[in-house]
Amino acid sequence: MIKLYDIIFPANTRNCNMTKSKGFTLIELLIFVIILAIIISILRTAISFALKYAPVTHNQTVATAAADGCMGYLLGQRNLNGYNFNSQTCPGATDYTTVPSFCTNITPSNFTTTIKISCATVSGFTGTQAFKKIEVTTASGSTKTVLTQLIADY
Repeated sequence: MIKLYDIIFPANTRNCNMTKSKGFTLIELLIFVIILAIIISILRTAISFALKYAPVTHNQTVATAAADGCMGYLLGQRNLNGYNFNSQTCPGATDYTTVPSFCTNITPSNFTTTIKISCATVSGFTGTQAFKKIEVTTASGSTKTVLTQLIADY
């Protein structure tokens, strides 16, 4: 007795259209290579951009830490009993000749850092208000960062 399956699918043609494919087609490989090239180019651009601006960011961080440390020292001195913030008279147009050693010792090695403390004039303030201007210049290599902070006694 002949089965219906054997009539529809004869034995010699049963598996000819169902061969197993092994591997990827050329189109699939080309699409993979193109996507991989796009990802690599994006990563390369991002890494080169980050490396280009890393020293600037590092110098800004060092300058901020130096100015914050010096400002914290001066604010701490202001809060001591018996310390008069206004007793440090303004030397006029020149900077203070004595910068506290704490302010000069907080810079890391391999950096050229200059800290200046000077009197600042702020418009609208008159009288005995003393303004201390802390200016930090940090230079390393070809980058330079200047940071200025102002301390007021009021």
